[in-house]
Amino acid sequence: MTTTSTVLAELPSAGGEAAAPGPKGHTEGESR
Repeated sequence: MTTTSTVLAELPSAGGEAAAPGPKGHTEGESR
């Protein structure tokens, strides 16, 4: 899970939140 946090921290506004549970978190919940 450490890798996921790193990716989100590196590209938070690069679409990371759209592919993974970013700052919003609810993005992945709606997608799935």
